[in-house]
Amino acid sequence: MQTIALRVLPVVTLAALLGSALVQCSSDLSNSTAPDATADAPADLCDLNAYSGVGKPCPYVSPKVCFKQCTIGGCKCVSSASGPVWTCVTDLSCLPDSGPLDDAPSDTASPVDAPSDG
Repeated sequence: MQTIALRVLPVVTLAALLGSALVQCSSDLSNSTAPDATADAPADLCDLNAYSGVGKPCPYVSPKVCFKQCTIGGCKCVSSASGPVWTCVTDLSCLPDSGPLDDAPSDTASPVDAPSDG
């Protein structure tokens, strides 16, 4: 009886150690490489709600141009002595000099009265 116990004891011990290791590995998420869902993603600079106005604070410095206009226009967040601020360049070179209705003739004459059916 004693020889059976001596043979079973290492098997039971080994099984307990393996079971403990499996439980620890499956519940240990501290070394996970998956992104943390609670981490805040950086604000989208080009979201209209993130824009606070020229010279006003912005979330972070970026070379990304938002609210593009023609070739060189738009706004971006640049560094300043007081932190990141919005700076904008206005470029209207791609817009027409006048609107589509500016070419319409200006008719100030009164409409002709309709002839009477006499």
